[in-house]
Amino acid sequence: MASGKRMARLRAGIPIAMFLVVVAGSCTGTPSATPTPSAPPPATVVLEESAFVPPGGAAIDGVPALTVPVGTTVTWTNQDAIDHTATEYLNGFSKPDARFDLELTPETSGSYTFTEAGTYEVGCVPHPAMQMLVIVE
Repeated sequence: MASGKRMARLRAGIPIAMFLVVVAGSCTGTPSATPTPSAPPPATVVLEESAFVPPGGAAIDGVPALTVPVGTTVTWTNQDAIDHTATEYLNGFSKPDARFDLELTPETSGSYTFTEAGTYEVGCVPHPAMQMLVIVE
């Protein structure tokens, strides 16, 4: 008789043991990673005929303008036959503590990644009339 009770207890424990194996097995897998947001696509501004030409030729009050999301890398490509810069400006002049000051000889490019929202003035040091805006949202 004792063996019958023992068998009943063993059978009663089988579902619990199976549950523990299933739960333990599901905990040993690789934890699912939280998806990381992908970087926004890059943007390219062309310098030609002594002007900044953003994609689509957008402008605000006649000033070339480019609107991009935070995290965008903007590349300036000089397609002129003369040297230019893409320099952070403030009130129409090169900013003393500029975050970027890219020297662009003919057929070269330079890039900057905008990590903070805001409106950035960009100019060309040797050609003060060359200016544009980068609006980062």
